[in-house]
Amino acid sequence: MLEHIKLERFTAFEKLSLRFSQGLNVIIGENGCGKTHLLKLVYAACDISTSQKGFAEKINRVFLPSGEQIGRLVKRRTGSSTGSVEVVRIVQVDGQPKSIALRLSMSNHTKEPSKATVSGAYKQWQEHPLTSVYVPVKDMMANAPGFRSLYSLRHIHFEEVYPSAPTLEKSHVGPPISPTSRKPPQTALSSSTTQWFNCPQAFSSRLTLTGCGVRSSWAKKLTRSSSSSQRNSSMRASCAPLRSATRRQ
Repeated sequence: MLEHIKLERFTAFEKLSLRFSQGLNVIIGENGCGKTHLLKLVYAACDISTSQKGFAEKINRVFLPSGEQIGRLVKRRTGSSTGSVEVVRIVQVDGQPKSIALRLSMSNHTKEPSKATVSGAYKQWQEHPLTSVYVPVKDMMANAPGFRSLYSLRHIHFEEVYPSAPTLEKSHVGPPISPTSRKPPQTALSSSTTQWFNCPQAFSSRLTLTGCGVRSSWAKKLTRSSSSSQRNSSMRASCAPLRSATRRQ
């Protein structure tokens, strides 16, 4: 579990030392005080233990500073300055709890993440995976269907917290549509998505599925989106309990 974080001249913070309690931690503050930055920092530190990405690279992608220059995350002041972050967590080593730290430091002149300094128990940090989920403030998954597919296919200026957000399933939009194309490619549904359809308790009639444009009449639209008779049959069979649940409502 996470034990504490320490920041010095990082983004909105001149100096901060925050120790976490066991269980649920709630961060409350005024707008612009840095609540989201704390959550992004914690998420980035946890994510690299499973994604095996570099800490500096992940911080740069999660915060996405101007020009993607990591040095811009250092709090500005007159002249040159350095900033640093430290995240400490507790892991089990030979059945005993042990505190390990991960540190990142850079100057305001550092441009590339590879030029920043990462120190601490980096190897041990990645040897002990810690699952994390970051739910963005803006629900891009509902406002922009197919966003995750667009992010994976194109370089767009969004923080890496958005494509990492939990959704029902990644939607695949296929190859780019040329100006002469009349119809967009059909969105294919994966087997794991079909398994969700077989669980009516997980859905309501008002649910919107990313990439499918499905709302109150989603069962009918899903059936129409299939191009083969075999897929139509399987879709009708899997959606039958859902239509019954909708009528009961």
